[in-house]
Amino acid sequence: MIGYSYVHSAIDSQSQLAHYEVLPDERKEAAAGLLQRANVFFAAHAKPSDAS
Repeated sequence: MIGYSYVHSAIDSQSQLAHYEVLPDERKEAAAGLLQRANVFFAAHAKPSDAS
């Protein structure tokens, strides 16, 4: 395949967990979709809080 692919990333600074996707473009719809999927990913991998 000839062309471009774009690596989009979302990083949770608290947990240092990262979510990356390779998408066909860099339009706002692609970026917004990445953020929605990243939120689901981060929620699924959340660690219990150490707060007491």
